[in-house]
Amino acid sequence: MYSVMIVDDDRTSLAISKALLEPNYNIILMKSGVQALGYLKNNPAPELILLDFSMPATSGTDVLKALQSDEKFKDIPVIFLTSNSDDKLKIVDGLLSGAVDSIDKPVNPALLKQKVNAQIAVLQNSRENQSMRKRIAELENLIRQCTFLLQGAVAPSVPPTTFGSGEQ
Repeated sequence: MYSVMIVDDDRTSLAISKALLEPNYNIILMKSGVQALGYLKNNPAPELILLDFSMPATSGTDVLKALQSDEKFKDIPVIFLTSNSDDKLKIVDGLLSGAVDSIDKPVNPALLKQKVNAQIAVLQNSRENQSMRKRIAELENLIRQCTFLLQGAVAPSVPPTTFGSGEQ
């Protein structure tokens, strides 16, 4: 089962998002960006992070920057959550900085599920593509090995003779 981390300082938002996603995903709840970053240092990374854009102490943008600066976490897709109309203009900066999407709060249940499902589908496709590329590389190597062996088997083991040299 895929894991989704939800980082939000609003307990109601955490509870709603968890209730909507929990039947299909393992949910990890964090009440602050600092708590989320601390958790990630000592635990397996989730496949997706839903991140409140405006939180006290550490903003969603700060958390995103911290994630992207760490090789271990830089590829985790982040969806920003926002309820502040002023933040909606700033969300563009977050999207340009690497967030994959944003969702307005209070969340629309169908939209939240669709956006989470879409990001997990992208992740699944990416993993399948990686697996296929690895398998293709293995098969190409096998073809090279077989070609080398066949070239050795077809090559004559007797030194070539020169025809028309007058010897009989």
